[in-house]
Amino acid sequence: MTVLYQSDKFTKVESFLKTLEINKHYNIGDIVETILQIQNFKTKTLKNFGHADPRPFDPTTDKYLKDLWVDLTYQRAILLTKIVRKITKQGETSPTGSGFNDAACGRVDTALRPSGKDFVWDGLRRCIKAGLCGRDYVSVTTTNHKPHYQDIDCQRAEALWFKIRNSDFESMKPEEVWRSQVVYGDEDALRILTLLKNANLNLEQQNPNGVQLGGFAELRDNFLKGHLEKDDIIDSSKMIQRVYGQPTVSVYLLCGLAHLITHHPANQEIEDALVEWVKIDSQQKSLTSKSLKNKTTPSIAYYIATRVLKNTEGLAAKLGLDDEEIDMVENS
Repeated sequence: MTVLYQSDKFTKVESFLKTLEINKHYNIGDIVETILQIQNFKTKTLKNFGHADPRPFDPTTDKYLKDLWVDLTYQRAILLTKIVRKITKQGETSPTGSGFNDAACGRVDTALRPSGKDFVWDGLRRCIKAGLCGRDYVSVTTTNHKPHYQDIDCQRAEALWFKIRNSDFESMKPEEVWRSQVVYGDEDALRILTLLKNANLNLEQQNPNGVQLGGFAELRDNFLKGHLEKDDIIDSSKMIQRVYGQPTVSVYLLCGLAHLITHHPANQEIEDALVEWVKIDSQQKSLTSKSLKNKTTPSIAYYIATRVLKNTEGLAAKLGLDDEEIDMVENS
């Protein structure tokens, strides 16, 4: 097995694993090996895990981690801290002290592609947990893809299975659901991906050269319901990136500013005023923290209009707030 990233520091390995590339295949044994090089694991953390319950390898049901692959195009990002916490907690509550239990794990679902590679489409974290607890194999249920499938066909099928298995039966972040929808070709998900690319924004590693978008649901709802126009969202994004120059764009500021641009299309005036505002307060949340729960985007647009543009005449009604809602924003 191969170490994918050379470092014995937890934070560096965790950061690397969070940003593994999409449309690239990773060997699960290599992922585990990369984690095990961390110095803390060798001297401290592994002692807290406890070994996996002893059980001999069964060639009829088991597969070695080194023979399993993962396609992170549709999978959730690997959050190492979360995985470690779960293993530690299970070890603390297990009668045997084991951080990995076969019965609780059940079978990992894999799909054998025509290329001969066996891909884990549900159970990646269980595989990693097993490896960290000293078990180099897991029990699997394998589905064979159709022999004429290309890799993209396999990817789409696995993404759909993953979405059905996970988002329909357990809590997933909206952006994680969207990521799997992109892979299996959901029309609305692809519209959002095109928007993000045009706005130079990255979400779930789907546009890795873009600036990170902080949040998702507010944009998804406003865009798909037709409350915000594509061009206004793109203008808002690029304006925020120019003015703030920060590694993340707040989804709330993005939508609020886009809403303002829609009803007050004076982009240069807005940008000039924002430049002056940022000289005093460079925190994006200072323009979003007083939003109304039921009218988040319009109330942020109003706040920008009155505080940044200092426009208190006529814009409020255009932005969709009544007198009571204006009072709520002003007095929050």
